Amino acid sequence: MEAQGEKIAYYLWDKYAGNVPDRFMKSLNDQLVDGFLKDFGITATEYNDLKEELGIDAYTASDLVAKAIAYEKGHIITPEVAYFAYQMLGKQNSKIRSNLRYFIYNWEKFDERFAHHRDIIKDRVGYIRDAKKWKNKIRDLVILDFLKENIEKYYINPTQFRKEMDTKWVGKDFKDNMNLWEKFVAFIEELLSSFSNKNKKRAEKLNDLGLSIADEILNRNYEYFKYELSEGQIQKYYENTIDSDPFAKDIVEFGQKNGLILTGSLALRKAGPIYRTADETLHDIDWVVPYDINFIGDNINVYKKIENAVGPDLAASAEMAKEFVPQFGWYKKFKQKYPSMRLINSFYDRDGNRESLTAQAVIDGDFYLENGTHEKEVSYYVKEDGRPVKKKKTILVSHKAGDLIPDTGYVIDFFIRLQPGQDEHENYFKLWKEIMIAKLKMGRDKDFIDWKAFTAFVKSQDAFNFNYEGFRHINYEKNDLNAFEETIEEEPELLERTEYKSPCEGGVAF
Repeated sequence: MEAQGEKIAYYLWDKYAGNVPDRFMKSLNDQLVDGFLKDFGITATEYNDLKEELGIDAYTASDLVAKAIAYEKGHIITPEVAYFAYQMLGKQNSKIRSNLRYFIYNWEKFDERFAHHRDIIKDRVGYIRDAKKWKNKIRDLVILDFLKENIEKYYINPTQFRKEMDTKWVGKDFKDNMNLWEKFVAFIEELLSSFSNKNKKRAEKLNDLGLSIADEILNRNYEYFKYELSEGQIQKYYENTIDSDPFAKDIVEFGQKNGLILTGSLALRKAGPIYRTADETLHDIDWVVPYDINFIGDNINVYKKIENAVGPDLAASAEMAKEFVPQFGWYKKFKQKYPSMRLINSFYDRDGNRESLTAQAVIDGDFYLENGTHEKEVSYYVKEDGRPVKKKKTILVSHKAGDLIPDTGYVIDFFIRLQPGQDEHENYFKLWKEIMIAKLKMGRDKDFIDWKAFTAFVKSQDAFNFNYEGFRHINYEKNDLNAFEETIEEEPELLERTEYKSPCEGGVAF
């Protein structure tokens, strides 16, 4: 019973008067590692070696993106499992994630756990200026506490529950002429309007959600986490892919010769197995432009112009900065090599202390000559037999003269690094971890499928030192803090605010 963790071991011994059922002989820890985590490509790894490498002696050491869960015998790892499961619920059109966020305020321990995480954050940096970000961050940490408790509770004592099978929002879920939040609230209120005690029913629904997720994790009975390869998807190899399109290969080799780092799904094929349909074509090429390249010769002056153009309005900053991108030496070389190349868009990204300008161009693209409309295929969900079913239809969308005609040319994204220390690459290829984290942050089903099927050929060099907020794990000595608590970036100014008031007392929060 040692592997159960001391707390659960004593509980089970007392509960069953020393005659613990056989099903508990396989520890919760082992059950999670050999089951749910293994199904998603996460395996136990060399814990002692990691401790020596990291110089830590914490009871857990985990990194979602490194696809490793390291654990010490005698302790359970449900905090990491809860964290991973919550991320894998997705962000785009996920009803389960939305409901979990809405109903968490009805958890009996919500106020206690909110105060716990609030005080930790307050001790570290004070109050965060952005009130919504502050509250949502703490709320999500409370959700992780809730999921952790449900996994342990269901493991010890499986109970009956009503599983919500609709995992996607569909059009019939909403009323017309409302904004998204109003539609969501209206749906929930209508759903619960027949009950006399709404708070009680909300708590029951929250409980069912928690048990549903615990059941999926422990029994591997996946509905919420059902990410499988689609029919007809085959492994795509880098060499075969690049050799299938001589022009794309020429673009890739030219960029690499000029110091650019290949990234995106094409680079992932160099790092591990990626699956696509056999008829997939290669018309999107992504590059990282390293910080150092922009500090050579005349590029320094161009960089300074972009730096001066950046302001609080990121969209306006990106549009202004785009004007200076063609002045970079590496861009001029691309333009000379491929005269048809044309800048079409730009984005400025500020993620914590990581800043980059994305300049999007197209080579050999076709453009509309006048304003008009064109057909576009879109996907949506409808309810059939009580379940969400994905459908496709063709709609008319507007375009302006000069807009790129879809699916023409080779679209090139340049991720221009504006700060040092943002890159990890080898032999002109971006290593897999940063690419995969960008995909996971989008929360799309296809990205989770890529993650589940991916096993890296090359180990990431900074496996336990990744800086993206939300995918970073802090390891603690043996104490009551959660091992997955996210880091909070230092804010230049911290705003004092009134004490938190539960939304159940007078409104809702999402």
